[in-house]
Amino acid sequence: MSDVRHPLNLKLKHLRWRNAAYHYVLEHGASTAERLCEGINHRKGQPANVRAATQILKRDSRFDYYYTDSTKQSSGEYYKVLTFEVKGE
Repeated sequence: MSDVRHPLNLKLKHLRWRNAAYHYVLEHGASTAERLCEGINHRKGQPANVRAATQILKRDSRFDYYYTDSTKQSSGEYYKVLTFEVKGE
């Protein structure tokens, strides 16, 4: 056997977490990746951090995403936050 990953494996990675995120957004409305990471508790299959969760959700075709208004950081600077919602909702 070879160690080369099959393309199908990439679609299955974090599948339970992505499905849980989909149902969370359906129930609670548009959410940021940070809110999804806090609201969904899975021992296995959860993304390592918020940045990883953002990348996973951006690649999932069930979600639309857009930048929300700037959020103030503790240092007084502003930055944009991606918000995810279910397509067609």
